[in-house]
Formats: sequence, C-alpha cells, structure tokens
Amino acid sequence: MRRDDICMVISALEAGGAERVFSQLANAWADEGWRISVVTLSDGHTDFFPLSPQICRISIGGLTPSHGLFGAINANIGRLRALRQAFKESGAPCVLSFTGSMNTLAVLAATGLRLRVCISERNDPARQSLGRFWDLMRRRTYPMADQVTANSQGALSSLAAFVPAKKLVFAPNPVAQGRSSDTVSRSKPTILNVGRLSPQKAQDVLIDAFARVAAQDKDWNLEIVGSGDCGAALRQRAEDHGIADRVIFAGQVEDPFPYYRAAKIFALPSRFEGTPNVLLEAMSSALPCIVSDASGGPLEYIEDGETGLVVASDDVEQLASALLKLILHPDLRERLGRAGSQRLEGQTMAFVLDIWAGVLDLPPAPAHRPRPNSGDNETVNHG
Repeated sequence: MRRDDICMVISALEAGGAERVFSQLANAWADEGWRISVVTLSDGHTDFFPLSPQICRISIGGLTPSHGLFGAINANIGRLRALRQAFKESGAPCVLSFTGSMNTLAVLAATGLRLRVCISERNDPARQSLGRFWDLMRRRTYPMADQVTANSQGALSSLAAFVPAKKLVFAPNPVAQGRSSDTVSRSKPTILNVGRLSPQKAQDVLIDAFARVAAQDKDWNLEIVGSGDCGAALRQRAEDHGIADRVIFAGQVEDPFPYYRAAKIFALPSRFEGTPNVLLEAMSSALPCIVSDASGGPLEYIEDGETGLVVASDDVEQLASALLKLILHPDLRERLGRAGSQRLEGQTMAFVLDIWAGVLDLPPAPAHRPRPNSGDNETVNHG
C-alpha cells in the first residue's frame, strides 16, 4: 500500500479561490518530494486547476446534491464512510482539509484513526453561513481538529469564539504569479472585476455603479472575468441600464493575469470574503483596487487612500464616486497601484509554505526521494 505524507481534502477542484490555493500547496509539496494524496467528492473531469502527476488523486463520489432530510442524512453517512476509507488507504499521518462542510466531514471521518487533522477555513464564519445544520456542525467539530487556520485575521477572530486559541493559526494566501507575460488587447481603458458570478461578489452593485460612470464618461469599459449562476441576470442588468456594449463578460479563464495587465482599475465590491486571491493578484499587478468594507480580509490589505480605496458595502453611489475618482486622476491610480504592490512584498509561496510546515508539523522536505515518471496523476475512483 502506498503510504503518503499528507492527505488533502476538498470537495472539488473547480474554479475558485480556495481551490486555487489548495492546488498551489499540493503541487508545491509534491515538487518538494512529499507524497501527496488529494481526496475529492468530484472526479478529475471537473477540475479547473491541474495537479502534479506525482499526486495520487482519490475520488470518493458524493458531489451530487441529495433531496430531502433522509436523503441528506444517507448521503453524508456515505461520504463519511468513503472519506474514512480514503484516509486509511492513503496511510498518511496528516490530513489537511479545505472549506466549511468538508472540514466537518474530515474531522468526523478521522475520529479514532490517530491522524493529525488540520482544517482551513476560507471565509469569515461570522459573515458566511453554511446553513443552519452545517453552522452548528462547524462549531461542534472545528474544536476537535489539531489545528484550524484562516487566511484573514478577521476570520481568525470569529473562529476564536468556538475554537481554542492555541489551535488557531493565521495562514495567508500566497501571492500567485502569472503563467505568462501575455496581455489581452483592449481598445478602451478598462475597469476589471474577477470572480464567480454570484450574489457574494456583488457584480450587480458594480454594474449599477458603472452605469452611473458610463453616463459621465464615454471612454471606459467594465470587464467581468468569471462564470456562475448569476451570469444571465447580470447580462440582463447591463442591458436594462443600456450599457451592454460597454460591459464585457469574458467568462472563466485559466490565467487572469493578462486581464490584470490590460486593466486600469480593479473593483471588488463583495458582500463577504476571506482573503480573496483575485485581490492579491490585482495588487501584485500594481492595479489600483477598490474594495467594500463588508469583510475584514480585504481591509487587512487595502487601507483607504493609501493602498487602495474602500467603499461601503452595497453602496452604489460610493462605488461610482470611487471609480470616477480613479478615472479622473491617473496620478492617484499610479500611486495606489504602486503602494498596493509594495504591501505584498514578502508574501511569497516560500513564506506561506513555512507557515504550513508548522501547522502540519512537517520535518524538512524529503527532496531526495525518487519521483514517479511524469504523466497523468494516478486517479482512484471510489464513487
């Protein structure tokens, strides 16, 4: 039986900030010589982020939504059994799980297996509800983990209400780098938003604010990169405002950095966040950024007037004013973009990996290990 060093758990590797960081960590550890297994509910066909061929992928199924109370109970019992079996087959002494409900399942599945269980909360529990049942289970199960991490100090403070302080660790997101130096060509200066098209990301507020901007300035466009359930409604919103020809929906992209390079302003008016990767990516690209005050995570990086601009959550007028302020003052755009980029200096992958080594209690990396031949990573399907 293969004996892994770290067994990593997440529901799926579809496009998203948590999934991006998860895959970055898994691939970095595999490159260092650790034996990594990745357990998901989904199979590899839905992956957006690629995994190293050195990683063992275990799909346990169970991603399909259940119906009714008894259906939900049976589905989660099945997930727990499959997850527990995957832990045993992995042989890893350490489990690392990402995101709310999967964290709860991982803690319960590992009960009695003498594993070190570390879980990573990717949003602020005080602002993001998982639903009544999962919120209760989060409060009951998180204290059972050996370590609980958050990627913002605000989320860490919320977790302190029900997790012992000695178990809490701040683990910031690494600042990603673009895969190429390419850029996209745009005929007009662009305001950029990157993220899932969902109520959380408040692109509806952004479109409403841009409609006010568009009435005063004919030269700028808005570009939204991402996909999601709200896509059709957002397109209709732009149509209703009469600005459909000035709002570009780019869809989901593998590498957003060419879009950062082409843009002049980045706007993220989310209704709640942990620490959004897209904000760090935009800041590292020296884009002046606008964020809402809805969550503490972005405010740990954006100081109003110093490293970006902060507006009230769901305030269309404030957001429109902030956009116009940056449009009319290119010197301010340059100053804020430069300051934002400097704010992230030192938050490298190496720095973040050192923090995670402490969380997982890892010894020095076993870089001397022989590695498997390259090719598709091994996938084991249990579903």
